[in-house]
Amino acid sequence: TVSKKAVGVPLASFENKILRMEPDQGLKEKIPEAMAKAWNVFPLFMDGRTLAVAFADPSDLILVKDVEKAVLHPLEVFVASREDLGQAIAKHYR
Repeated sequence: TVSKKAVGVPLASFENKILRMEPDQGLKEKIPEAMAKAWNVFPLFMDGRTLAVAFADPSDLILVKDVEKAVLHPLEVFVASREDLGQAIAKHYR
């Protein structure tokens, strides 16, 4: 389940079809598998220079800033359950 801390942050889930990696945008290079697993984050899509990323805990502003620095893009933050993030990482980083 997604925590109440995520109020106002859009949800990325398998049900709403947002929790998937847009193909051909180089997202695996921007957030490599080791980073995705260590930080429990998942890249969704690029929109211009902005990278959409799903977080288990989007209220962790230190983590959000660390990811932003690592990818060198402004972020659009989404929230996803830890279970869904784990499944998405396992599915897309084969």
